[in-house]
Amino acid sequence: MGDRSSAERVSLVAAAGLGVLVGIASFSDRAPSLIARAERRLHSPWHLDDSALHALGWLAITLLVTLALRGAWARRNAAAGIALLSVAIEVLQPMLSSHRVFQVRDIAANVIGVAAGLALGLITAKTPDRRDETDCMPVPRPPELG
Repeated sequence: MGDRSSAERVSLVAAAGLGVLVGIASFSDRAPSLIARAERRLHSPWHLDDSALHALGWLAITLLVTLALRGAWARRNAAAGIALLSVAIEVLQPMLSSHRVFQVRDIAANVIGVAAGLALGLITAKTPDRRDETDCMPVPRPPELG
C-alpha cells in the first residue's frame, strides 16, 4: 500500500472489518434474534427488514472497497468479487449453521447493495478531489505549428 492515501487505507481497513462482521453474522444462528432484540430496545417505529439490512451491509462493504481502490476497472472487478462472495455465503449458510436457510431474496438484496455501493464509489471517485489518472481520458493536444 505504498502510495495510498491515509483515507484509502482507512477505507480498506474499515471494509475488511465490516466484511468480517457481516461474514460472522451471516453464519450466526443468533443474528436474527439479535436484530429483533435491537429493534425492541431502540423502540424503533420501523421494522428492520432483513432484505434492507442485507442491501445496506453489502452496499457499505462495496463502497468502502471502491473508495480504497484506484481505477474503474479495479473497482468493477472488486464489486463483482464481492457479489460472488455474497452469493457464496448465502449458499453455504444452510451447511454451516443449523437455523439459517438459503434465500434467493437475500441474494437479490445483496447484489442490489453491491451495485449501489459500486455506483456510489464510482460517482465519488469522479469528484475532482478523488479523480486519478486511470479514470480520465487523456486530452489530445493540438499539433504545434511552425
